[in-house]
Amino acid sequence: MACPDFVPLIEGGHTEPDDALLCDAVERYLAPVRRQGAEGVLYGCTHYGIIEDAITDCLGSGTALVSASVCAAARVAQYLIVNHLPGGS
Repeated sequence: MACPDFVPLIEGGHTEPDDALLCDAVERYLAPVRRQGAEGVLYGCTHYGIIEDAITDCLGSGTALVSASVCAAARVAQYLIVNHLPGGS
């Protein structure tokens, strides 16, 4: 699901979970996800982790939030370790 207002809001400094503009956008985009009872959400943008508190407030703490950037970083770290490359520890 596209959430085109998220990045401009984040880059404009609207990152606090009680920010009215952010809350409105999060509710507008994610209320359907909440109503469908989604068990998890995969972020499609690295910016979304910045507003994770607002997303959790909307979806509830029982919804797993997964950051693609965190998953990618973990995979790269694993590759470095397995292949004994610099940066792997």
